[in-house]
Amino acid sequence: MSDTVDIDLLKLRQGMDALYQSVESIANREPAQPTLAERSLTGNHIMGGKISQFQSVGIKDDATRTVVVVNDKGIHSDNLNVKNLLGDTNVTGNLDVKGDITARKLHVNEITADVRVERSTPLEFAADENGIYGKGIVWKDPTGAKSFIYRPNPDRIWSSETIDLTNPRPFLNFKIKSIKDLEKGNERLVNV
Repeated sequence: MSDTVDIDLLKLRQGMDALYQSVESIANREPAQPTLAERSLTGNHIMGGKISQFQSVGIKDDATRTVVVVNDKGIHSDNLNVKNLLGDTNVTGNLDVKGDITARKLHVNEITADVRVERSTPLEFAADENGIYGKGIVWKDPTGAKSFIYRPNPDRIWSSETIDLTNPRPFLNFKIKSIKDLEKGNERLVNV
């Protein structure tokens, strides 16, 4: 071999030795801890990872297990503890309330209830296309209905059942206290 080739091989060997030592030095040193500038971490940096004890001005996460799931169908959680629901709210499905409901006004299509009703104002029956006729109280059982309703021609309160008054309570009609008072006065009853 010529001296030039020997010198070139020696330079190559020295260069390879220097490269090897540099790679070994890099491999053996402690890696530097990555530093992130404040507010530099975005959602693009995290995919499928967890952030625990997350907190922002409006959110504080103290959960130790998954309690909220968000997907294309909405927000899902077994429990919701809120003080106020603002705006119009629709419920699709059943609503089971284990407590009191206080409402300024309640509109329903149908009520099935076994309740005690307490009122501090008179019971009112509002007019519909038939006026106030046919409004009142109806008790239904398998044998039929018992009624206490308002009827026309002439306007009157009508009962399908006997009305029993406790003695000595009067039945007032045309300033006559009762039918017995009429009988005492030997007056004739017409259309009774």
